[in-house]
Amino acid sequence: MNYRPIWTISDTEVGRNSQVFRTEKEALESAKARFNVWTIPTDFGVEPTDERVTYERIEGIDYAMQTIGTNPDEAEEISRLMQRYHYLQSIDEESTYE
Repeated sequence: MNYRPIWTISDTEVGRNSQVFRTEKEALESAKARFNVWTIPTDFGVEPTDERVTYERIEGIDYAMQTIGTNPDEAEEISRLMQRYHYLQSIDEESTYE
C-alpha cells in the first residue's frame, strides 16, 4: 500500500494532487510541508492508495520519480536503490540510539 497526501479544505472537501509516496511518513511530511505554506486547507493527512509511487521524500525534499527515471527498468532500479537507502538510513538511526 502506498500513500497520497491530502488536505482538508472544508467540512465537505478534501484536496489531493498526483503525489504518491511509498511510506505514510513521507506522505505525511510532504502534506505538512505544503500545508504550512498554503492558506486554504484547515488540516492535512494521508490516505492509502494502490496507485504506483510517483514521489520519494529524501531529507525533507519531494523528488518526482518521473524526473529521475522515466524508463520502467530505470524506475525499478531507482526504486531498489531508494529501498536500500531507506534500509541503510534505518540502520544508521538505530546505531545512533545505542
